[in-house]
Formats: sequence, C-alpha cells, structure tokens
Amino acid sequence: VKTFGYQFLENMYAITRFSFRDVNTAAWTWHNTPSKATSTPGYRDAGFDNFAPSYEDWGAADTLLISGTDPYETKTIIYTQWIKPGIDRGMKVIFINPRETAGLTYAKKMGVGLHLDLYPGTDTPLLGAITRIIVENGWQDQEWIKKWVNNKWETNSGFGQGTRNTPWQWRTTWGKFQTGGFEGYKKWLLAQDEYKLENAARITGVDADKIRLAAEWLAKPKADGSRIKASFGIEKGAYWSAGTSNTNAVASLATTCGAGGRPGQVVGRFGGHQRGGQNGGSYPRNKSPEKVPGRRRRPLDTDRWLKSGHTRLAHVIGTTWVQAMAGTVGLQQAFEQMVTHNPHQVRSHDKQEIIDTLKKRADSGGMVVWNHEIYLRDPIGSRFADIVFPAATWGEEDFMRGNGERRMRLYSKFYDAPGDAKPDWWIIAQMAKRMGYDGYDWKNSSDVAEEMSRFSRKSRKAYHMIKVAAHREGTTLHEKLRSLGTDGIQGPTFYNYETGELHGTKRLHDTTLTKADMEKKWGVDGPRGANFHSKKYTHFNSQTGKVNLQKHPWSLISDYWYWLQPKDGELWHTNGRINEIWQSGFDDTERRAYIAQRWPADTQFMEIHPDDAAARGIESGDLVMMYNERVPTFKDTILGVYKNHLQFDTLMKEGHIELGKGAVTAVALVTPAIKKGVLFTNFLNMWQPTNSLQG
Repeated sequence: VKTFGYQFLENMYAITRFSFRDVNTAAWTWHNTPSKATSTPGYRDAGFDNFAPSYEDWGAADTLLISGTDPYETKTIIYTQWIKPGIDRGMKVIFINPRETAGLTYAKKMGVGLHLDLYPGTDTPLLGAITRIIVENGWQDQEWIKKWVNNKWETNSGFGQGTRNTPWQWRTTWGKFQTGGFEGYKKWLLAQDEYKLENAARITGVDADKIRLAAEWLAKPKADGSRIKASFGIEKGAYWSAGTSNTNAVASLATTCGAGGRPGQVVGRFGGHQRGGQNGGSYPRNKSPEKVPGRRRRPLDTDRWLKSGHTRLAHVIGTTWVQAMAGTVGLQQAFEQMVTHNPHQVRSHDKQEIIDTLKKRADSGGMVVWNHEIYLRDPIGSRFADIVFPAATWGEEDFMRGNGERRMRLYSKFYDAPGDAKPDWWIIAQMAKRMGYDGYDWKNSSDVAEEMSRFSRKSRKAYHMIKVAAHREGTTLHEKLRSLGTDGIQGPTFYNYETGELHGTKRLHDTTLTKADMEKKWGVDGPRGANFHSKKYTHFNSQTGKVNLQKHPWSLISDYWYWLQPKDGELWHTNGRINEIWQSGFDDTERRAYIAQRWPADTQFMEIHPDDAAARGIESGDLVMMYNERVPTFKDTILGVYKNHLQFDTLMKEGHIELGKGAVTAVALVTPAIKKGVLFTNFLNMWQPTNSLQG
C-alpha cells in the first residue's frame, strides 16, 4: 500500500485499520517515504514532538533558526502572521538553504536576516560547527541542561531486562548516538574534526564568519548577562536529505541553547499541508523481512521490495508513487516490467475473465495495481492501474484534520462529488466487507469519526474529549467541531467535568504550566473520566521526561555525500516547493488559466547561478536537458548483520547498488538567488519529475 499520509482523519483511519488490523501487511508506507519510518528520528529520540510549538512561538524568539525551508513559501500563514511581525520588532532569523527566497530577502531588508547558503546534504557539519562554537565559548544554557537533560543512566533507565524492541530505544541506548549526558556530548563534539570551523566551512561552502555569527546570534549572552531566546524550526530540506544525522544535530543544538518547552524557545517542524493522520491499527514491523545490524527489524522499504520483484498487488491511494519522493526511472521500469509487459492483460468485459486474468498475472510474478484518485494520473492511473476508484475529496464530504499547531477543525461538505466518486473510507469499507472483515458498516464520515476518536487519546491531537463534550451536549463529534468554527481547538483536548468546559493545549512540553493551569483543564482532582494525561504535555517524550542529548556523526552519511558530490563538470541539484502551486497544483495548473500560463503543468524550470550558466553558454529562457548518468538505487531488499553493512561504501562494494540514468528538460532561469554550483527545480512536476535525477 502506498497512500497519502495525512489527507483527512476519517480516510486515514479506514486505510490503516484495513491495512494493519485486518490485512496485516508490512508492505505499507506514506506518500512521502519508501517505508513507514520516523521522518525526524533525531527529534523523536531527543523527546521532541514535531508539532509541539504553537504558531505564536515562532514569532516570539530573539533568534529563529529556519532549516530546509522558507515558511513564506511552504507555510505562509506562519510567516505572514507570526514570523514577519517578529522580524518587524527585531527578531533575528537564520536561514539554512542553498537559495535566497522571499522570506529571507525580507529579513535581510530589515537588517535581521542571515543566510547560511550551504551545499545540499551538509547540514550536519554546519550545525555541528555552530554547536561547537557555542560549547567552546561556554554559551550553553547550563541551568536548562542541568534540569532538563538526561545523563547516561537516565537515558538507560526504565527499560527493564527485556528486549528493547522499538527503534528509538535502540538508537538512544546503543551504538553511535548515545552520550554520557552533556559532558559526554561535549567531549565527543570537540573530538570531531569535521566540526572545526575551518573544516565545516570547507565542506558546506558557507563562509566561516557567517557560521560564527550564527552561533553568536543563537547563544551569546546579552550585554546584561541574560540569555538569548532561540527557537529552531525545520522542514523537508533538513530531514529528507539525511534525516537521522540532521535531526540529531538540530535537536542537540537546540537543547544546548535551552530550547524545547518555553514560550519563544521551542524546537519543532513548521509543517506544510494541513494534517489528517489517524492510525487505525499498529504497523506489523515483525513481518518486515528487512533488518538493520544488531538483529533489529526496520519497516519494509516498499520501493526496494517492488523493484526486487516481490510486490503482487500495489494499492495506490492519492499519490503518484512513480514520480513521488524516491521515484526513479528504475522504479518506473519495474512497474512496466511487472504490469504492462506481463502477458496476462485484461482484454475482456467479462467480470470472471478479468478476475482470472489478474490472478494469473500475480501468480506469474507480475503485479496488479489499484488506484484511488480524483483525477486520472499518468502513469499510475492511466497506464498502470487495473482498477481505478474515483475518490471524493475536500468539500465533497465532511472531514476532520488539524494544522501545524494541532488545531482541529471540520472541513464541511458544500458540494456533491461528481459521478460515482466516493470518499476513501467508503471505498475501503466496501473492500473490507467483501473480504469478510467486520466493523465497516459506516453510514457516513461522522460514523467513522465517532469510532476513531478513542484511538487519538495518546496522540499529539488527542481530540477524543471533543466527542465526550459533544455527547454530553446531545450531539456528535462532527457537529461539536463544526460549532467551533474556523478557529477549532488545539489538541490535546481536555474536558472539565466540574465546569462542563472543553479545553485545548497551546504547546506540548510546556515546562511553564502550573498546577492551577492543569486544574483548569480537568478539575482539582486530576484527570477524570476519559481524560488522558501524557507526560509530553509538561515534559519531554522520553522515559524520564527529560531530553536525550544525541550524537550526530557526519560519518553516518559522509561516504555517500563524498561519492555524490559533483565530478567532471557536474553540479549539485536540489528541488523544492513553489508558493503559488504546491498546495493546489494538482488542480490549478490544469484548470486555472492564470496559473497554467505562469506555471505550465508540463514545463519544468531550472534555476542556475550566472557563473555556472556562463560557463555552459546558458541564458534565461533556454530549453536545457538536465541529466545524471550515475543515479544510485538499491538492486534488492537487504539484511544488515554487521555494523557497516548498510553504509553506502559497503553497499557499493558488495554490489547492492546499481547506477541508473535520469533526464528531464527544463527552462533555464539564470539567477544569483541560487548558490554557485547548485541547480534548483520544482519538486512537484509530474511531467518532468526531477527526483529521477537523484539517488
């Protein structure tokens, strides 16, 4: 199963209940990753929830570090409503990004912007160098560290004598990431040669003076001796490139500066889309054949599994898969080989003949493809799908979801879905009932919401108490949420049985909350009834409630980076989102004349620095071909035994990596906004997907 990750809660609940609780498949992942793995493991291991901060916090700092994004482009409301007012009052902003974008330009215009224009993939040494400067100068928040950072024994505590069978337990207690508290981390950090300022500047391509200035902005005490209030926000550019080492590095830098659980001193993700994720079951990791060294299972990589020829049914929901994320020419070729080139093709209108043909294809080593979509997409729907389920979406059904500060809202139906289109929860329910699974007799999306709310109680959204309040008022969860309007309510939610009031949560890990604050939420006798109290409301998400300070070794990714770096006239390539179209391009680029003219759906663009363009005879407006003749991809599903088995150098040496090719055409845009030596393209172009150029 390859599905959208957080479209609407009702749909995601149905999909995950069906996939995990009933079918019980490990061959499952979201739209944005090959496997159902933690996207920001460094945050998880430290104890930070991705969406702990409130939007207000992003504008309340003295210094805000932004890594891997420009919120003006990808989370506009945070920038315009919170970050920009912060800039206007003098908040300093550090951008880590190879490009100069609109949000950065405004900060520089106001005299408070600093651009750390790094080469792609070098976040870890850059962040390590900043942290090293802070530690060398004694600028760390020692009081915060003493109270809120685990020592080695606290990190190890609470696990008993049994198997430590969750990834975050493995990473925090064994091997290359655990520290002996702050002093152990300091000793390790100062021993890393690549985090010396001059070495980090050479690797990253960022001027040493700017790295030093960033450290001062984040942590150098003010003239009166008081501390800087620093916050740290990241997005896709930071954790989709080297997720573990980069997020470990951000988390450790933030902790060193005292960020984590105070107004204007937070660490998290900014987010992008509104979020509607809700699990209806537990992922069966024990069924995955993949393991990392140390006998530890990892979630199945669905791209590797498919490319290895093992997938018999590809159930694709609301995503293109072939062009998305790690999509490569090799992945598309695997689809073609197992679907269109298989001899068993449907050539009849007879239902039984169709069924027999598809079974023969699967039994012969081929693959059957199902696709849920609102538009027919090429190639997943138009060329590969054997069965297409027309889906109803936003505005065509009542749905719930939240935003990047956990604010829950109802998206009301205002229009009938076209033709036979049905919401994904309904499509899944029909499949489940025909397969003999019980409990899918939902009449509408409100029924789904009523069932799923109790499964949210331990989550960051925890909206179950909205239903409790609704039922006490004689209404439903949907109707109660509708009455809360556009503002909705921030999860986790609480219900005070004494006053009959429903309460939300401004931020998680809020170390400033008092007993009186909590009594207001649930009454003087503590959490009653269905209220659920999690330590992460007032502490951090670790076994002790303190932060785990983690190592972030450059060696985790450096062998791959050095192999990947440009050779023989090559340039770095990165891509990203465009403000006008990334949320609505699936529709607007084809249906709105102005957008179609400004951002033609079938046309890619390529930003290139003037020096790089001149050396290649390229001018703005030229149609160019971008190509890569060494695109590394996995040949097969692998099993790690020894500690270096999954390192890139070892994988290459042992023959687990093959080099493919990729090429796209694009219109050149010559601009000094992109770093010299780097190219930038649109991340979301289905017709010219530049992911195919990357490993």
